[in-house]
Amino acid sequence: MSTSITFRERMAGHVAFGQEDFNEGLRRGRKDGCELALDLEIDIPDVDAFLADPEHAAPARGTVRCGPLGGRLPIEAGTFQLFVEDPRDARRKRMRYVLRCADREGRPVCVAGFKEVVDGPGLDVWQDTTTLFVRLHAGPDPTAPVTAAGIARISHAGFARQLLSMRARGGSPWARARALTRFQAHFAGELRHAYGGRSDIADRSDFPDFDPLRGHPEGAWHDVPGHAGLRRRILELEAGDGRWLTLHQVRGASEPTASAVLCLHGAGVRGDLFLGPPGGPSLARSLADAGHDVWILNWRASMDLPPSSWWLDEAAVHDHPRAIERVLAETGRERLDVLAHCQGATSFTMTALAGLAPQVDRVVLSAVSLCIAAPWRTKLKGLVVLPLVSLRMPYVNAQWGVRPPTMLARGVATLARMVRRECDDPVCALGNYMYGTGPDVLWVHDNLSPETHEWVAREFGYAPTKLLRQMARSARRGRLLPRAGIDRIPRDLRACAIPDEQTWTFVAGTRNRLYPPEGQRRSLAWAQGQRPGRDGLVELEGYGHLDPLFGKDAVRDAHPAFVHALRAPEAAGATATVGA
Repeated sequence: MSTSITFRERMAGHVAFGQEDFNEGLRRGRKDGCELALDLEIDIPDVDAFLADPEHAAPARGTVRCGPLGGRLPIEAGTFQLFVEDPRDARRKRMRYVLRCADREGRPVCVAGFKEVVDGPGLDVWQDTTTLFVRLHAGPDPTAPVTAAGIARISHAGFARQLLSMRARGGSPWARARALTRFQAHFAGELRHAYGGRSDIADRSDFPDFDPLRGHPEGAWHDVPGHAGLRRRILELEAGDGRWLTLHQVRGASEPTASAVLCLHGAGVRGDLFLGPPGGPSLARSLADAGHDVWILNWRASMDLPPSSWWLDEAAVHDHPRAIERVLAETGRERLDVLAHCQGATSFTMTALAGLAPQVDRVVLSAVSLCIAAPWRTKLKGLVVLPLVSLRMPYVNAQWGVRPPTMLARGVATLARMVRRECDDPVCALGNYMYGTGPDVLWVHDNLSPETHEWVAREFGYAPTKLLRQMARSARRGRLLPRAGIDRIPRDLRACAIPDEQTWTFVAGTRNRLYPPEGQRRSLAWAQGQRPGRDGLVELEGYGHLDPLFGKDAVRDAHPAFVHALRAPEAAGATATVGA
């Protein structure tokens, strides 16, 4: 006679309808009060057969409770899979749940979720084994369209009740005791295998099933969601050290008549910042409307890619030169221009001064470049707080404001909420705290529409502490400092000459609290010391760090400055102030 095991499990959290992203669904679901609760009874009819099958699935019964679906709904059919192995990584596992029910109108609903068991930095085993990433589908299975997404969790008390609910049935008392022991030993052994080795941050993502190709075949043109009239194709690109990146080519209704422009984003974000919020201001659209062939590189700093630790020098040597070569090969052009923001600008400054971008004509460096200014409190924080955090965490993540994976991450998120109260968005609060000190570090809040502020919360993620240490050290010295030991980047960038074929324009928001405009002014002075009257500076009055890209009035105030810098034959050594 086979021996069965049953146990009860209760998970509760929040979802948001109209969302497919887990973290954003949790954040908006909390804000809207849209709760989801799962009361399950897992029945493993034959423990030996269940553990012997790599795809082992057990029936799941119980109820799903969600107000918009009609309250408490009985599960008509459900399955539970324990520790399904990722074919790419034997240490990475998932617990999968598929629960079928019907809403108040009798329409089929599928609740599909998983717990991701992967060893990240810090003690994250509790968070991983009690956090369910969940999506609701308008149909009988997970292939149906997604209607809602969010996250549910098991509480500490709920976990205790789950353990106490475990029962074995069938067979002799010895067989029942053996079944319980074997099941628990299997559970503990799988956790030991997943968490017993060295933590690997390279496979940990805040987008557990995110696709860098956005569901499209590589190289296939498609409409850009939320941006009517823009079309895009996505190409994979291998960096010089073997890391995989992506290139987005963006065009409008007309064929390009001006130069190709390679756009480089900052750290802990992705190329979508150039596209802007759905239906909102878009720098990519402004460039395309001006006739440019727009190319956006998701380099190693991008949230679209698996997280990793890196130095600016690595991107300068391995990422940007390969992207330039690929764009020229795809377009058949001999030259292109570069528009780089934040750490895209600092890393490309290294690329250019190392002589690794001879095919570039115009360079627009937004927010920061060779010379770096920072508030004294930011320098002090980088000197005192950052080294302490780096001892335990190789990265920080703005998404900790929504879902901290460890107690240390929760502490950082809580501290950010205590000191940053410009708005009620937890990601905004932590993102501003991560990168600087004082209010409005990443943007001037008054310059963002409510819709853009909602959107940008999901455009911030992972940033390695080694990069933050490099920039903190550079800020204290007042200039960009390469990392010792990385070949091809000169040790003293100030001693390098700007390539003769290039014209540089520095762009600075006058209210940038992350990198005050004094740094860009000093960068222009350095450039003019080499070749007076050739390069220039544009100061955007009333703008901060990122709002020149997607502020509510950026199309009027800021975007023309970027377009002009890419069109002018030379910047003429001018310092111009534009905007409100």
